[in-house]
Amino acid sequence: MKATINKHGVDSMPRNYIDKISMPVLEWICVAAIPLYLCNTIIVRWRTETLQSTTHYDDNMFLQSILSNISQSILVILGVTALLSIIAIFGMTNKSNNQKQQLRGNGFVIGSHLIPIMYFALLLLYCQNADTLQYTNSGLQHVMYSSCGGLAFIVSYIWLQRKGNENVTLENHAAVMQLCWKVYLVLLLCYQVYREFTRGFPSCMLFGIIHISMIGCYSTAVLNTRLDDQKQWQNAFTCGEWMVVSNLTASVIGDFMLHHYYSSLYDDYPDRFSAHTRIAQAGLVGCFVGVAYCQVTSRILHQGIIGSLAGVVGIVIGFLEMTLGLPSTSQNNNWMPLIPRSIQWLLKFLSNEVRVEIGGSVVHFQRYAILGYWGLVLIASIPLTMKLCKWVEADEAMKKRRVVLARKFFHLVAVILFTPITWIDSDMMALSYAVATTLLMILEIVRCYSFGEEHGSISLSLNSFYKIFLDEKDSLAADGGLAITHITLIVGCAMPLWVSQIVNDTDESNLLVHLLPFVGVLVLGIGDSAGAIAGIKFGSHPWPGGSSRTLEGSLCMFVSMFALLYFVGFDGLFKVGTVLAIVTLFEASTSQIDNLCLPLAGTSLVVLFAA
Repeated sequence: MKATINKHGVDSMPRNYIDKISMPVLEWICVAAIPLYLCNTIIVRWRTETLQSTTHYDDNMFLQSILSNISQSILVILGVTALLSIIAIFGMTNKSNNQKQQLRGNGFVIGSHLIPIMYFALLLLYCQNADTLQYTNSGLQHVMYSSCGGLAFIVSYIWLQRKGNENVTLENHAAVMQLCWKVYLVLLLCYQVYREFTRGFPSCMLFGIIHISMIGCYSTAVLNTRLDDQKQWQNAFTCGEWMVVSNLTASVIGDFMLHHYYSSLYDDYPDRFSAHTRIAQAGLVGCFVGVAYCQVTSRILHQGIIGSLAGVVGIVIGFLEMTLGLPSTSQNNNWMPLIPRSIQWLLKFLSNEVRVEIGGSVVHFQRYAILGYWGLVLIASIPLTMKLCKWVEADEAMKKRRVVLARKFFHLVAVILFTPITWIDSDMMALSYAVATTLLMILEIVRCYSFGEEHGSISLSLNSFYKIFLDEKDSLAADGGLAITHITLIVGCAMPLWVSQIVNDTDESNLLVHLLPFVGVLVLGIGDSAGAIAGIKFGSHPWPGGSSRTLEGSLCMFVSMFALLYFVGFDGLFKVGTVLAIVTLFEASTSQIDNLCLPLAGTSLVVLFAA
């Protein structure tokens, strides 16, 4: 959601201390203060209800032990992290001379709070349902490692801030991450020693080590290469954004490893996730490993793009085949020889019938029809996309404003593509999000790693198209750097749906069943698009701190989302309105990638209100 850039862009810099810290404080309130207050309220109410219930003594004692773990460990860590974050905000000086970097910031608020609080909210929801108590230990490990990471991150930031290294540069981002992984490791070891005395499981260490490795990759690659190299992938992320991305990635990879480990030990190992969820997870993990492989082979072995791509595809297929070999995903499947199991499974999945009730009658169709619908929408959008390319480049003086408007067209296309399928067949949509994310990552490898090469005609064509729609967050992509906002748009729409499929057996709450799967599409496709258009056309009162957002745009964002839910007859509008208001204020205050951060914040709030 942008204001009139010529009037309220980078020239509108903070003029005094209050103006400078007002938006970071608002961001902190939305991301840390309000969610933690809700968490504390849930725990206090739950403790009271548990103490009053004496029907099942053993269950009550077990619940009390879980509550003790949560209240005494996690909430304290998150509270200390929040306190340190507000101290860091009031200690900001922002001495960077680079206006673009200063406006983007370090992202220390979202990096230290966004994922730990979302995991904590999910854990609270699980602990209140007797049918899912068996999964609380796994959830606790996710919360603990991410909480330790958030605390280590903010401690590292404050330490370097105290030493005067607060400048918003890639080098200082790397310095923060370099110190972060060391503090992180110490915290994990301390926690593991504590868990040894309380008969805990080492899965927290596994998640933490993966997370630490990814943090180390961010810092080491920067400090060991030329800092003026515009093609470094770290340029695409602030250190806070990378904490969010690496946190989610570590969870996906760690859970994948644990599932395969226990499934190999126990033939009857229970898996509460459906087969399509495990397949989506395997594809994403294979893609992550393949991207790392591509990075190594291109820089160390100097392998060409064709060889690197073949390696990525082979790794993805290998992970899929490995997952389909597990008893939990291969049962009731008679595999044909010589044909990859992944292809057989996909064909069977697409041939399954979907039942939809429309106007009192039930309609049956195969999932191939959904592929046809998506194909028609994409084909229909091509002519308008070509016109937008010409329209954006027609007026150089108005290009920045036109880029903002043109980018929101893709958000609206996402609404048309994703919303009906999420309602009709959420399983198909959840798997398709993973496939789309994998394909976009592979496409980005093609664009980046063959950029500037003689045989990189495909890369140059992609780059010329991308270049038209790049904003300030992807500005370095024009020179061969990494572009991530289009990938985060898919992930942002997908995360609430993925989370809803994880918690769909915990509660029949109206918020969880009917709102949570659509949070990403609602916030990014409706709210952010409407706010951006209103901000460009009518925005005249910018938020303080040099923000490009306007009060008019924020108001339009909130009204558009709330009005839509009102007209479709959604119940519980007070809770929904509160969630949407907080998300709107967060969008106005953050300078990080909103395609990723807004859906994650919205997911946490919906889960907390449902709990």
